[in-house]
Amino acid sequence: MIYITLASFMHHKQKCISLSFAYSFKVKQYIKNGHGVKWSNTFRCFYVLDKGSNRALLVGYLKAGGFNVGVTKINNKQSIGKETSILKGEISKEKQLVYSEFISFLKGKRYSESTLKVYGHFVYCFLKHTDNKPLELLDENDVRLFIETSVGILNYAVSTHRQM
Repeated sequence: MIYITLASFMHHKQKCISLSFAYSFKVKQYIKNGHGVKWSNTFRCFYVLDKGSNRALLVGYLKAGGFNVGVTKINNKQSIGKETSILKGEISKEKQLVYSEFISFLKGKRYSESTLKVYGHFVYCFLKHTDNKPLELLDENDVRLFIETSVGILNYAVSTHRQM
């Protein structure tokens, strides 16, 4: 029996449902023929918009095809594209100051807004990941552990991994 996992995520500022499964050409072809199913190059998954009865229709379609369907809720990779100022309230004041100084440093280097968002997001996530550890005690092992964890869990592309 083939398992397909459904998960919520944001794509192009719209709530969507991703479909994850062990690759099989037969399964891929079946999913592609589903109503409203699209491919996301950004997230490297098939998805449908999470509107109205799409979730129920999708689950019914997949079960009719003989697949087991599981529903999970995952953290959102799309937050990379969000404004970094939205994220500030979730870390300690000391780390917020470090984060703000880092963004100011990047602005001083005249990096683009896109670069500021991406680099700022990675630094913010690192600071949040190490929230229980004082800044003075952070070292390269903390950075390595954060990168290994992030890349493994969020399944980042090689190009994203290199930016870290």
